[in-house]
Amino acid sequence: MNIPDPIISTFLQPFKSSFAKSLKNLKDEAIFLFDNNINPYLDSYYRKLNFGKTFLHRNDKIEFYKLFFPINLTHNSNKINTQSLEEVFLKSNCIAIIGSAGSGKSMLLKHFFLSAINKGYRIPILLELRKLSENKLPIKEYIVNFLLNSEIAPNEVILTKLLKKGDFIFLLDGFDEIYSDKKQMLIDDIESFIDLFNKNRYVITSRPGAKVEMLPRFINTEVSNLTNNEIKKFIHQQVNFWDKEEDFSEKIISTIFSRENSEYREFVKNPLLLSMYILSFESNPEIPKKKHSFYSNVFQTLCIRHDSISKHGWVHEKKSGLSYDEIEDLLKVFSYISFFKGKFEFEDSYLKEILKTIKEKNTQFNFDIIKLIEDLEVSLSIFIRDGLDYKFPHRSLQEYFTALFIKEKADDLKKNIYQNQLPNISLSLFDNANNLWHLCDEIDPKSFKEYFILPNLKSLIDDSDQINDMKELMNKLELTYVFERKKVNGFHYLDNTHGFNLSLLIADILRFSRIEFYTLKEARIKAEDLKKIETKDYDDDKIFSISFKEIYNNPKIFNLTTDVIDRSLKKLKEDLKDKIKSLELELKNLSNFDREIMSLVEKD
Repeated sequence: MNIPDPIISTFLQPFKSSFAKSLKNLKDEAIFLFDNNINPYLDSYYRKLNFGKTFLHRNDKIEFYKLFFPINLTHNSNKINTQSLEEVFLKSNCIAIIGSAGSGKSMLLKHFFLSAINKGYRIPILLELRKLSENKLPIKEYIVNFLLNSEIAPNEVILTKLLKKGDFIFLLDGFDEIYSDKKQMLIDDIESFIDLFNKNRYVITSRPGAKVEMLPRFINTEVSNLTNNEIKKFIHQQVNFWDKEEDFSEKIISTIFSRENSEYREFVKNPLLLSMYILSFESNPEIPKKKHSFYSNVFQTLCIRHDSISKHGWVHEKKSGLSYDEIEDLLKVFSYISFFKGKFEFEDSYLKEILKTIKEKNTQFNFDIIKLIEDLEVSLSIFIRDGLDYKFPHRSLQEYFTALFIKEKADDLKKNIYQNQLPNISLSLFDNANNLWHLCDEIDPKSFKEYFILPNLKSLIDDSDQINDMKELMNKLELTYVFERKKVNGFHYLDNTHGFNLSLLIADILRFSRIEFYTLKEARIKAEDLKKIETKDYDDDKIFSISFKEIYNNPKIFNLTTDVIDRSLKKLKEDLKDKIKSLELELKNLSNFDREIMSLVEKD
């Protein structure tokens, strides 16, 4: 049995005293609760997070703060110091951290957990929101079950008393990874939980496009790209643990900042992509020109040169007997199945079941499942263990192998994936599978545009042409108007800076196609007109959406929005027609090129 870390006992002492006073007649029970429940939970997580593995350092556990690179957050162009939790929560109890895949969001939450304890801030609770998909519970019930199962409190009554005091900081990781067809219900659940326990602090992370910014109580912050100076510091910090010649870091830095690489330097401003580049530098020193090439280089490095980062030069023997090409083919199939089922962590039983199915369905694969899993975890480190579950070192690797799987399918199968399966998974994931879209667009541009983007754009233009009634069209687009309640000199008014909002899938398809649904000038309602709208019904929320149904049923709002919406819809139709023509021409040119190349062979 582990002896609790004295840091935890010291950290909990003021919270224990305060809670004991609040329980009055249950003082002894409160002290027992902290010593025998909360203390072991925090001690277990503190030990787990204080030493860990990263994408670059997968073989040995290293102290967290020797590898952690502090990323920066900005809010309204103002930098937020992430080394101080007091400064992070200076303007709000609720902070949303929005950053692209691999920008360092999860590492930042681990830092917040450890920092909360080290600096005596609040009792940290770290929750991975992807597990909501597995439990299929309302978020309050999920969190309460998690805390009770972690033995933080003996029952829900005492737990509620604890949460009401506001001594906790909830770190909610991966809003975009929630797999659900009831997105609005989940958003409402999160809001209800915060309403109930509003004295606590809350941080939620998400990729862009998941609409986390629409959570009313949350201030939205963005993860900043690494600066040139930070790129250099990051490289020195990470390479320091490898048994390499002293100038190895300088070789990487020199290559990145060479003149010929200036056009592609933007990629390595992302910590994950920079880590991938460092890992594969010896075998592929050139900066990849496209994102998917980073993943390709990394897999090649893991397969062929995974000993290059070992201090002892020891190569793990593959036990499955499969070639690296066969392992890659297996990973494509496995990633496709698991991703489209919304699975990003894999229980041992699930992993074995899917591998067994793949083996039975494709007789070219002949392997022992246990030995293959050992290869994936030990020899290649393409899977890592997180408690009892397996996962990719980063979810984007799963998306990369999924995109490869789709690219290699016959046209009829590919068409089905793009026109049926991709829209379904996009509707179920909060980030609409945007990273997969981008990878497919890079790896399989012709089919992705022909079977996914173009049909969706044509569907929108067909709807707008066929539907004459604006009410019906607004319903089809799932249009909402976004307002922010402001108060100036004691006067409440509605501001419409945020403009329109569309259904997540439609909005992302337009954004991906670089079509703006509105400009602020077109979509905003004049301030003097907004003053005519009663705000008392909306005083509880700072930022809120009014659905089309509410717009239609509120004559004041409807009369103000009719002309604005009509102008925006007309502009949307014009932009859609232009984009469709452009895409059709691009696809025609690609087909002509293919035919011309084939004709060169036929002439011979």
